Amino acid sequence: MASKPKELDVKNMITQLRNEGFTYRAIGIQLNISLFTIRSVVKMFNETGSTENKVRSGRHGIFSAREKRSIIKEVKKNPKISAPQLAKDVANTSHKTISVQTIRNVLHEESYYGRASRKKPFILERNRRKRLYFAKSHVNLSHEF
Repeated sequence: MASKPKELDVKNMITQLRNEGFTYRAIGIQLNISLFTIRSVVKMFNETGSTENKVRSGRHGIFSAREKRSIIKEVKKNPKISAPQLAKDVANTSHKTISVQTIRNVLHEESYYGRASRKKPFILERNRRKRLYFAKSHVNLSHEF
């Protein structure tokens, strides 16, 4: 796993300054970084010969950022789609076997949960006329009414 570009530049700068003979304190003042950080970067460089971060343990995510965005996009388009249906759609497009719970986890990360808004019933024509009559009859009345 590679480091962030800015982080890698700072680590390379630390090792370069150290190789030029600067002390930890001088490097810390110049780059505005704590002595402990500088010491640990130099120690890691001396042990491994590289300033890259070590690969971390743990299982890698099944989805890339692009795939996660596409799942969220589908839910935004159709909020009433079920997780099993979404899992089938994603499995067809990405050619991966995907658990329904994995889809739910992705949605939960973006604060989408198993709730969709209810369909509001239409206003009957009779009630619409009554509302319009009420509004027109009360337009010219004062605010104290």
